Amino acid sequence: AGSGSRFLTAQRADNIIEAIGMLQHLMDSTPRGIYWAYLCARARALNLPRQTPEDLVLIRIACLMRIHPENNCFNQLVTTWNRLGEAEKQTLTDHFLADGIDEVAFVFEFLPDCVNNAMKNPIVTLLGLLEVLEELLQTLQPAVAMNPDLKDAKIINVDLADMSEFIKCVQNHFVF
Repeated sequence: AGSGSRFLTAQRADNIIEAIGMLQHLMDSTPRGIYWAYLCARARALNLPRQTPEDLVLIRIACLMRIHPENNCFNQLVTTWNRLGEAEKQTLTDHFLADGIDEVAFVFEFLPDCVNNAMKNPIVTLLGLLEVLEELLQTLQPAVAMNPDLKDAKIINVDLADMSEFIKCVQNHFVF
């Protein structure tokens, strides 16, 4: 008999059960309400603040970092966030709060892998990744606005698989 999954531990199963529980509200809540209720439940489980838009962004990033009570790296995240400039924070806040329903949202595919690899790479770091994401958003927003094929799009997928692999390999500050 096997010993279970390396990824789906009991703690992670609790997160999945919580998410499935949120789906019980499909008929009596909005998609936005269900999503933010789940993130607030995750914040409660991690004892994280959830009052301000910035708190909600940090919760989203904490989920991307796969923070859980045993590895609570939230203080590292807050320290990193506080090193960003106000304009960078605003761009990232707008991005992470966009819902793809009322406003355009970029879905960064493989972003959790990028975060994981950035945290393991002392050259890239989480701060470096957030700065690059902010620059990417600054580039994408006008490009999308000028593309007639995307004028009515609310959700735009951005594949970051290659960036995730690149982050693993970076050995010099000048290339990232």
